[in-house]
Amino acid sequence: MIRNCLIIGLMLCFIQSFGQSTNQHQPFVKKINDYLNNSPQEKLHLHLDKQIYRPTDTIWFQAYAVNAVDHKPSERSVFLYAELINTKDSICKSLQFPINFGFSMGDIPLSDQFPSGLYRLRAYTSSMKNSGGKFLFNKLVCITDELSENNLIANGQSIDYKPSFDSLKNGAGYKLNLDNTKLDSLYLTISTDTELLNKEEVTLVPLSNGKPLFIFKTKMTEQEIHLTIPKNKMPDGIINFSLLNANDLIIDQKMAFNPVKESGILTLNDLAPIYKKKENVTVNLDVKNWLGKPLIGSFSISVTNADVVPFIEKNESTIYSNLLLNADFENGIDYANYYLSKPVELDNILLSKNWERPLFSNSKSESKTNTNHLAELSGKVVDEKQRFIQGAEITLFPAELGSGNIMSTVSDSAGLFRFGIPDSLIYGSFIVKAKTKKFKELIIELDKDNPLIVKPFKRYLLDSVNTPKQKKIVTLKNQKGKPLINKDGINLKDVEIRDYNPKPKLINSHSFNLNGPGQADKVFTEKDLEHEIDWTILLRVSGIRFTGAIRGGLPFTGSNIYSSRGAPGVPMLILVDGVASSLPAIHDVESIEILKDVAYSGIYGIRGAGGVIVITTKKGDGKYNSTTSKNIVTYKFPLSEADIFNTNDRDDAGSTLFWKPDLITDKNGKASFSFKNNDIAGNYRMIIEGISTSGILFRKEYFYRVE
Repeated sequence: MIRNCLIIGLMLCFIQSFGQSTNQHQPFVKKINDYLNNSPQEKLHLHLDKQIYRPTDTIWFQAYAVNAVDHKPSERSVFLYAELINTKDSICKSLQFPINFGFSMGDIPLSDQFPSGLYRLRAYTSSMKNSGGKFLFNKLVCITDELSENNLIANGQSIDYKPSFDSLKNGAGYKLNLDNTKLDSLYLTISTDTELLNKEEVTLVPLSNGKPLFIFKTKMTEQEIHLTIPKNKMPDGIINFSLLNANDLIIDQKMAFNPVKESGILTLNDLAPIYKKKENVTVNLDVKNWLGKPLIGSFSISVTNADVVPFIEKNESTIYSNLLLNADFENGIDYANYYLSKPVELDNILLSKNWERPLFSNSKSESKTNTNHLAELSGKVVDEKQRFIQGAEITLFPAELGSGNIMSTVSDSAGLFRFGIPDSLIYGSFIVKAKTKKFKELIIELDKDNPLIVKPFKRYLLDSVNTPKQKKIVTLKNQKGKPLINKDGINLKDVEIRDYNPKPKLINSHSFNLNGPGQADKVFTEKDLEHEIDWTILLRVSGIRFTGAIRGGLPFTGSNIYSSRGAPGVPMLILVDGVASSLPAIHDVESIEILKDVAYSGIYGIRGAGGVIVITTKKGDGKYNSTTSKNIVTYKFPLSEADIFNTNDRDDAGSTLFWKPDLITDKNGKASFSFKNNDIAGNYRMIIEGISTSGILFRKEYFYRVE
């Protein structure tokens, strides 16, 4: 019994060198390592500037995409998708941002017309999307006029549990038990029935983030074998212990959470406990590992007024609770940050769960996933009868000649083709052309980048939140700010503001409107357009005008469309099936959505400064040919550019005082930032999160007072 404990202690000394030939002969371990090499996975964390927002705020965030195994910044994904989803499981806002070497900063502008309520911020990378859409980032966000702690999720609660793994599936008589209540070591017991003593060999394989740490084999010479594993020898986060029979089938499985260790040291220098109003604050970061070696890393910083902007630390979504706990379960763990400080309760929860990430694939035909880290543009070539065209020569080149290389490929037997787009070219427009010697009439159909399916909202969480009402009530007041009264001295009733111009619903629409189908100042449905012969229908919308005349139903080449609510001199952006283009023939159009107000056009950033016209064609496939020839199409990735946080005029106590998503430490592990306090006295909260190039996670919280 004592000998077994020593074996575990010795083997743990070689955790970092696992993978040598002696362990590779274990079939179970080899299958896992092969899967990790062929299908690397990602985890994602978003650091938000605060927990609760008003309808006029902007949600600022920094995204950290990391390798699931070692938490090093991932270079696999090119795009980040960020969506706000309401309690009816409808996507209200959808944005796409570029990812550079595992990092992406972005913002989601709200507006005074944005409905108050509880929303889910869902985010995922292109790699997560392509691998089935599991293990995404999800966070509840409250949007309300009242910045109150009552609108935040309540404290964690006890959960009844029962072990979930059925050991009878692959062999009865063996059992695995864990004791994780001690600070320094984890105690593990393997037990069996007397009739199984000295029979088949069983194998214990602990895994961290799906990667084997070591293997331990025994023939069970006693009914119980007790193992002691030092916690300081194991990685942070979930450790999944799998017990295998002689056929490498899992007999029993248990999980334990190894607490976060001080792997890195983040020091904030030159910070004072008290500052004056309007005083400058300068902070110098010093980042090192536990051995004192400087670390290069990327960090994000937020500063808010803690007296006005409520927070509940235990329920926050932190880089620790997400990457070390939530990211390993498809539906996450409710109140994960709360349970990080409750290890016994957390282990009880883990006992009720199985490890959800795939350990390996049983498919012999599974091919190695794309590791070129390129954006992809794909589609197919067909003829007018929708027959696949094999051997068509497909050429892709930038719309602006001289801005990139020309690429070419050939369609396969199913007419399919695919291009890998270098990062430097994802911001421009492309022209795709197909040709063959045999077929004259070719049609290119580009694959549509559909959002992931929205799974049902966790409605039981709503019971712990005072969800803001979504109707807008206004109290009538006079010029002095006092409520208006009638001649009898009775206050006039509050007025409920309703939409005086209800918009037609777009049922089963293929609309690319980032606000959601039908979310626009004016909508023309297919029924509205059935008798139209030209684009003069746009002139029926107040504030819309053309430069130049209309001929043949289309404006002259070089003419533009302007909105009176747009930026002066900036034409409206025309999007046809999600692609910037000119107006198509009106009879090909299924719906038109006019976005004049910044509440709708703001989601398109600078491109939509003049307003946006969202056109959905009857093809409904997200591919509009901007030229008259069907074998030539244009395409542009619908990327949003992150706005720059304005540090001036931050005198609103409810607003974020300071936000910096892209602080990089140098080779000496040092970096600095500065900002100016506003004119509001009170307590202020600074949150710093980040990650080193070696995969060490950091989070620091600091409070100071302004007098």
